Amino acid sequence: MQEHCQLFGIISPEAQLPENMIGYQGQKLEILYGDGLAALVSKGQIDIGQQPERILEFYQAQLAALEQIQAISVLPARLGSGVSSQEVIQLMLVRHRDLLLEQLKSVAGMAQFNLTAFWDLNQEIAKAASHQDVQSFRVELQTRGNVTLEDQARVGELISMHLEHERQRLTDKVLLSLEPLLKEYGLVAREQEEIAFNMPLLMLRYQKPQLEQRLAEVQKDLSNRLQFQLSAAQPATAFRLLEVIEPKTIDLEKARLTLRLPANTPSAPAQIHRAYKQLALEKHPDRRPNHPFAADEMQELSWARDLLELAGSGIGVRVQKMVNT
Repeated sequence: MQEHCQLFGIISPEAQLPENMIGYQGQKLEILYGDGLAALVSKGQIDIGQQPERILEFYQAQLAALEQIQAISVLPARLGSGVSSQEVIQLMLVRHRDLLLEQLKSVAGMAQFNLTAFWDLNQEIAKAASHQDVQSFRVELQTRGNVTLEDQARVGELISMHLEHERQRLTDKVLLSLEPLLKEYGLVAREQEEIAFNMPLLMLRYQKPQLEQRLAEVQKDLSNRLQFQLSAAQPATAFRLLEVIEPKTIDLEKARLTLRLPANTPSAPAQIHRAYKQLALEKHPDRRPNHPFAADEMQELSWARDLLELAGSGIGVRVQKMVNT
């Protein structure tokens, strides 16, 4: 009987796993090897559902597990990446070896550091409100009298505009200082206005002291307008996130039927591309403006193409970024 398997990430094959290492909810972790690659997995099925606290618990367990192993390179898997068996993981390591090796090498010796910059919001709003166009508009309103809600909203818009401009200027100044150390960087959403920016950084792990020194220098240069908080090193979840696609046989056959490809036979990428292109030309909504389901049929063609290109052999992978870089 096949046993479900949870993938934590792809790791360099020389990785060492501490004895009896435990993952999420007490499940034992182990390393699977295949064709010059390795995968950190746990046996059993994990259902984290949509509960925020369980998602966070699993994410923290995944990061902790990947950090405890001694590996030069770590390619983290998407949260909750589960497959039907260990054999599927080993098959993935063999069939997608080149892509996985390429992505693993791209993060060799790298770590992600999450940088958060805080500022004094009231002080920054006061600075924005002191700009000449804001002051001029306020003088105009006082002279005119009878200030409307639209007038008040316009004052707020002007202040917000200058606030965002200053936020961007400070962000660019920090980046200019840090850029020589960075391989990649991104910006993520701010949870509160007191945060000037949240920035995941991808860089060589051993260069963290240089990063801290540069942050101290730029903080001094900005007269302490920004206060920095830097996380510990962690796997590059914002920059390299492996997704495993294990479609059901019925979905693969439906996709082949949609593209009019031979049944029960994996097709080469060139065959899939030709079949999609031919049918797309035939079924495109522009060619059938009066057909009520033309757009739906195009979406189905795209779905079939994507599924077969990713997992035409039964197991597919893709590596995504979670931030704009």
